Amino acid sequence: MRRFILLLAAMYAAYFFATEATLGTDVGTSVFAGINNDQGHLLGVLIPGALMAIVGQILQAVGLLRSRAVPRWVPIASMFALLTVVVPGNGVVGLVTSLPMTAAAVAIAYFAYRRTGGSVAAWARHSTSPVWGVPA
Repeated sequence: MRRFILLLAAMYAAYFFATEATLGTDVGTSVFAGINNDQGHLLGVLIPGALMAIVGQILQAVGLLRSRAVPRWVPIASMFALLTVVVPGNGVVGLVTSLPMTAAAVAIAYFAYRRTGGSVAAWARHSTSPVWGVPA
């Protein structure tokens, strides 16, 4: 575990460390070489996390479709999040995949707000979650 934490710290520091003007390029190159030679520690955590996010997105969309709490286009538009896993998120392609996700997120917020009668206080009164500090 210690090696993994050190690798993550090196990865995050590498962008600053490797470009430091007072250090030689061989030092920065060795940092990146160390990261490149041990990708298993990084991907071993990233891949399961990404898979859980994908499954969560699918479950959310299925739940919204089955409950009919929002119009059908909302969960379908939210599924564009899955495209961002395989499609680069920059440029025009990133914009095209991000707009439906953003519209779906705003729509979910709008319909949740409207469901409370347009009042956050009404939502808080009906909340049973102790996380918000509202008594059940």
